[in-house]
Amino acid sequence: MRAAFVTSAVNPQGYPAPDRPEIAFVGRSNVGKSSLLNAIVRQKIARASKTPGRTQQINFFDVEDREAAFRIADLPGYGFARVPTEVQQTWPSMIEDYLQNRPCLRALLLLVDLRHEAQPADHEAVAWLRSLRRPIDLFLLGTKADRLAKAHQKVALIRLSDALGVPRERTGLASAASGVGLDAIRKTLLEIAQVS
Repeated sequence: MRAAFVTSAVNPQGYPAPDRPEIAFVGRSNVGKSSLLNAIVRQKIARASKTPGRTQQINFFDVEDREAAFRIADLPGYGFARVPTEVQQTWPSMIEDYLQNRPCLRALLLLVDLRHEAQPADHEAVAWLRSLRRPIDLFLLGTKADRLAKAHQKVALIRLSDALGVPRERTGLASAASGVGLDAIRKTLLEIAQVS
């Protein structure tokens, strides 16, 4: 896979043309979204930070593969974030507008820290996504899987899947550090992109 940053935007006027399938990534502010994106495409395209909440706009990345071309949209994290309150307050309307109206959006990957039970903010995010008038295919990735013993990883993922009501066949393990689950994620992204 080859990937490149396209643009950052806060409204449709700044979005790239809807000329290829798009897959959005969302999760809590400290779930490791940027690190995982970089690991999936094997390039440093997203800025990873130790300070939660650095993603304050929607960041778009074009991805090219022999099998398909698609775009990843990195949405601002929810929950704890060290950004001004007035900035956080603009996120729900920005994200809702994107999810409701982006014609090329194919699926949403929800990232949740595998080491913990689903947090209230995770439950709220899933409930909110299901309340949208436009149905969106939802997948669940349990991140930071390397921080758990291998014997506990699948059990923790099943617990998250059941708690958030995401079918188990739409879940996967993920670790930017160890590479756990990355091949399966790449396969899923390509399959989503190839659905017309």
